[in-house]
Amino acid sequence: MVTTIFSVLTAAAFTATLFCAALAALSDLRGMRIANLLSLIITGSFAFAFLVDLIFLREAALFGTWWHAPLAGILMLVITFILTGAGVIGGGDSKLASSLALWTGLGGLPAFLLVMSFAGGILAFIAIAGRNSRIAKALAPRCGEKSWVAALAAGKNALPYGVAIFLGAVAAFLQTGLLTAVFITPFAPVN
Repeated sequence: MVTTIFSVLTAAAFTATLFCAALAALSDLRGMRIANLLSLIITGSFAFAFLVDLIFLREAALFGTWWHAPLAGILMLVITFILTGAGVIGGGDSKLASSLALWTGLGGLPAFLLVMSFAGGILAFIAIAGRNSRIAKALAPRCGEKSWVAALAAGKNALPYGVAIFLGAVAAFLQTGLLTAVFITPFAPVN
């Protein structure tokens, strides 16, 4: 009974994370900005779920060895800090990726980085093809003046990397089994 309560709390924290990550991707598409509050909520949700797992659900070991998750967040912060310094991604992208890396842990970091990079490459291809295009110029008024489409219509070099980060994180959640561990396993009938 107590384990079920804490499993529900962990699932709620992870649901908040997925919602905030999706909202960040959408925000990046629509306004080329990711609010710091979204990364803060993701980090706070992780801290809550991590403490619940560490203290109350020791047998579940959702995050594996206790130091894997913080180390993954730190590694992602270093990687994205370098990319931000080089002007490849923005500060909001760095904070979002680092907060989501906490959830993936070290085991999910390679999948996260691989899918994020691949999705970023696809976005870059779309940006190159769509820059100053008639399609972008026609869609820009409908998408909003601060949207990615408006930036493309204006000929700017801009990528909504929050979309790539979201896709990379979801791939890592699937690869590590985190989605199953949070939403299915705790609530499966016991024989």
